[in-house]
Amino acid sequence: MNAPRSRRPVAGVAIVAVLMLLAGQPPAVAETAPGTWSSAARTGFARQEVSYVQTGGKMYLAGGRSNVQQVYDPATNSWSTVAPLPAPVPLDHMQAAALNGKVYYIGGVTNWPETSVGSVYVYDVATNRFSTGAPLPAGRDRGAGGIAVLNGRIYLAGGVHDGTTVAWFDVYDPAANSWTSLPDMPHRRDHFQAAVVGGRFWAIGGRISSAATRVGYTEAFTPTSGSWAAGFAPLPTLRGGFATAVFGTEIAVIGGEGGGATFATVEAYDTATNGWRTLTSMPTARHGIQAAMWNGGAYIAAGGMRQGGGAPTDVHEVLRMTGTAATARPDAHIRRSSESTFVGNDVYNTTGAGQTKAVTSLKGERRSFVVRMQNDGSGADGLRLHGCTAAPGFHVRYFMGVTGTTEITAAVVNGTYTRSAVVPGGTAAVRLEVTSDATTASGAVQSCLLTVTSTSAPTVADAVLARVTVS
Repeated sequence: MNAPRSRRPVAGVAIVAVLMLLAGQPPAVAETAPGTWSSAARTGFARQEVSYVQTGGKMYLAGGRSNVQQVYDPATNSWSTVAPLPAPVPLDHMQAAALNGKVYYIGGVTNWPETSVGSVYVYDVATNRFSTGAPLPAGRDRGAGGIAVLNGRIYLAGGVHDGTTVAWFDVYDPAANSWTSLPDMPHRRDHFQAAVVGGRFWAIGGRISSAATRVGYTEAFTPTSGSWAAGFAPLPTLRGGFATAVFGTEIAVIGGEGGGATFATVEAYDTATNGWRTLTSMPTARHGIQAAMWNGGAYIAAGGMRQGGGAPTDVHEVLRMTGTAATARPDAHIRRSSESTFVGNDVYNTTGAGQTKAVTSLKGERRSFVVRMQNDGSGADGLRLHGCTAAPGFHVRYFMGVTGTTEITAAVVNGTYTRSAVVPGGTAAVRLEVTSDATTASGAVQSCLLTVTSTSAPTVADAVLARVTVS
């Protein structure tokens, strides 16, 4: 608990203000740090070293040496328990990422700082069931690393391997269910959370557990070049065990621990200016946390209130950056009309890679797809859809809604079909129908790229791909 503040400095400030007025100078006005915090429903289960991610408008909390998995619904401000993790030994320091309606729980330790594991448990939110993914590469199992999703893949950096801090960097491709090892980070560290801004994977701060050394390195990996860049402005308040949250071009570093204390400190790094600023402190200082982003807010659930352990909490608080520009982020998903699961959720590119549906068709048959446009930005936005025209031997039509009969083909083909004021997390659906002629040659292909663009930021877009091949 923090010691009570003395009232003497307050009186001193008042005296200084009076003297400034007598001298003809206006008193200085104290600045209020940006960002506002509010409370959400407590988890009802105190724990720390947790993972917390959002998918489909709900948030999934797990870890803390427990197999219990909880889900928070912000629409009702309530918690419930879903399928438990199938780990034979409860884990902590595992990392989680959400992609395509699934939550990936990766690595962790069974008893800090040993023994580390390389397991990948995949939770399907639609079926409430777990499956297993390909484990981390042999000998590269670890916990307490930094994780983030970029271009439909899950990147894991650093961490602790059986008590030793590492600089390893690996990427998981869910479509191929395989891992690839990438160039190490310039500096090893653990107990940090990564973030993605501007198409780069950012690794900030953390610590070297074997020496209890806190570090402030700010480094970024660019997938297109396959290389790291270092030397960016370092984290001002050195700490580990914090959460990160992305607001526009800024990465907020929230809470953490170090030097025998826990932190309520929140500092934001602007990737556009290479500068830091201080935000409003977290109401409850804690570590061992991850931020789940939803509707422009960073949700922080549970965590440890004492460095190392012994004081877990079930508190749940939300940081919002009022007054900052909204972030535009359209997200396109696609499925066959006969299916229930979309691909493309949280995958962002304009080529359809990792978010493609390919089917075969007999001559003269019709194939139907559902394209869902979702606003993953932090403010209300318009979403505009541009779709393909028909290739020779095919007919292409578009309809409003999953089962609607209102045809919108001309608007979609011309790139003018727009849904206005879509709230964060809101969606709109369009049905695509592709029909081949009875005389279409076998092997003929209709490839249809469907691009969703933000009307507030026309350069920000996402695309899915539908492909029909005549057999």
